Amino acid sequence: MEHIIPEMVYQAETNECALACISMLAETQGVNAPLDALRERFPASAHGTALSTMCDILSELAIPVYPVAFDLHELAELPLPAILHYGASHYVLLAYRQGSYVCVMNPAIGEQLLPIAALKSEISGYALVLDQEAKSAAPPREKQKRTRRFRALECMSLKQTAAIPGIYRLMLLAFLISLTLFIMPVMVSSAINNVFSSGGKTEFPYFYYLLAFVVSTLLAFFVRSVTERFIKRFVVMQSVSGFAHLLTNSLAFFEKRSPGEIFSRFSNWQMAAAQKIELDNGLRIDWVVGVIALGVMCYISPLLAAVSAIGVTLMGLVSVWAIFRDRYFTQQMQVKSAEQSDFLLETIQGFATLKSAGLTSQRQTAFTNYVVSLFDCRQKQKIYEQVKGSLYQLIGSLEMVFFMLLALPLLKNNSISLGEFFAYSFVRQIFTAYIAACATGTITIGDAFELIRHGRANMMLAGAGESLRSDSAVWNIDVLGALASEQEEIARACCPFSLHRNGFVLSEGAAVLCLEERESAIARGATILGEILGYGNFSDASDFTAPVEDKIARVQTIRHALQQAGVTARELDYINAHGTSTPLNDLNETEAIKIALGEAAYTTPCSSTKSYTGHLIAAAGSFESIVCLQALEHQVMPATCHLATPDPACDLDYIPNTHRPAVLNTTLNLSFGFGGANAALVIGRGK
Repeated sequence: MEHIIPEMVYQAETNECALACISMLAETQGVNAPLDALRERFPASAHGTALSTMCDILSELAIPVYPVAFDLHELAELPLPAILHYGASHYVLLAYRQGSYVCVMNPAIGEQLLPIAALKSEISGYALVLDQEAKSAAPPREKQKRTRRFRALECMSLKQTAAIPGIYRLMLLAFLISLTLFIMPVMVSSAINNVFSSGGKTEFPYFYYLLAFVVSTLLAFFVRSVTERFIKRFVVMQSVSGFAHLLTNSLAFFEKRSPGEIFSRFSNWQMAAAQKIELDNGLRIDWVVGVIALGVMCYISPLLAAVSAIGVTLMGLVSVWAIFRDRYFTQQMQVKSAEQSDFLLETIQGFATLKSAGLTSQRQTAFTNYVVSLFDCRQKQKIYEQVKGSLYQLIGSLEMVFFMLLALPLLKNNSISLGEFFAYSFVRQIFTAYIAACATGTITIGDAFELIRHGRANMMLAGAGESLRSDSAVWNIDVLGALASEQEEIARACCPFSLHRNGFVLSEGAAVLCLEERESAIARGATILGEILGYGNFSDASDFTAPVEDKIARVQTIRHALQQAGVTARELDYINAHGTSTPLNDLNETEAIKIALGEAAYTTPCSSTKSYTGHLIAAAGSFESIVCLQALEHQVMPATCHLATPDPACDLDYIPNTHRPAVLNTTLNLSFGFGGANAALVIGRGK
């Protein structure tokens, strides 16, 4: 019989990991025991919960268990599900095995799929296992029919937004807009067939296609206004309900948490609610449009459609595998970074005791172990990222090879027309919508650069646009505390790297670059404005908005871009910094640049043009790439305006207030987005 895999239950208090594990174990046995109910019925002691107490609680829930002591080599034989004593004072639930891996449901950090060997280093050798003999004597219970087989589909649940009045009318409108994606393939197919079949004698209906594009654009504006009304209604309902639920908590709940933590969690949840309805609606439409696209490809050529379907399936399998590995490495990095940070803080706070007791050498040895453990994990993560990227690249390349291998003979034998060939290429062409907050524009350009560099495309349009004009959009950004609060002096409203900075000013716009393979651009006589030399993209995903204090991902992003470009730190002429005018980002970015470039950071001019333009959010990176190109063309470095009083901690050359002429050959564009999306582009002069 298959095990029931429970929902993940997170502990809300430091000492209630045992109750969270009991709640999850109860679900595996078909018993409904939510954490809130357990908390009221069995209040957790300030000193935690003993195994004997857990046995008593589970006995009252009619779930017979008994404690066991086992050796480390016996871990693989432990009957599952089981509650495991973990570390010095923690409990986790072992849900199931999968080969040499075991699913660990950790109430502190979430679900992990860990190698059994890695788990052995964390356990104490004690566990609670189900008493199968006592279970067989008990009357059978009706269990929930939810097994691991369907867990992969749970992340796509749309139930929360399905009950919103009018949601399916919104879906229908957005679906009609999505169908306009097929206008371009139809137009290209008709135009090419018209030229080659009739020699262009038949007049092509350009006007009707132009009219279709105009109508689709107007419909898109209408759908956006309707969507914003739905989002506002949904967010207001969720926010009021959530705030009411927050007020129902006991006084102890607020005493155990700082106001900053409560505010941060509630604000982040509120913003996530604003995104929920749009994401759900997009997911519904994407499935339908994907099926239609596959149907169109099958209509043109079932054989070619099979190649694309196999490619998508293989990439999907890689993505499913990557979900668990990404989660594992993210959690491991968080845990090991936290352990090292705790050790450092403990050392600093108890420094007098350590010196008087002569324990410095012991602490040095212990710190070495923490550092080795952290960077061993980071090394494995980098190797895994390379393997994952290589698999995606290999599948994409093989799909292209097989597509051309099959398509060209079909075209030669007139099994498909030239117009159908191009139409099919449009339908299956790489069309990726990136959502990476403030780094979106830079990432789209960088990924387009990589696709051309690896021969998967010859020419690509890459960029981003943003228009956060709705009340809900502005309100969501303001809730984060990122908007400038200055009302009197406009020079203090957006002043990156200034001592008086307090946030940025929102702006709207779009910026798109045309990237083309160099030889192709030269052959057609294109005006080359510049050249992408290197691209870096490392994410940290530590916090919803705040940058990670260790700055590792930002430093790696800069160094990787320079390394790929073959440019040393001293050869860099100018940096267009992300520079958002927020207290956290500007200081963190300054320190990241200094770590990445070393002494060269102090001699490399950099500036933030957001002091002139405001923050275009998604479009910022692509717009500032154009700024770098213009700086190269005109040999002028743009200034950071409003920088009257620099922050002493931001001590680099920020080109204050006045543009500076210079000989420029190589520039660096930096974009650091909310949620830890970091990207960098090295842009050189066109030769």
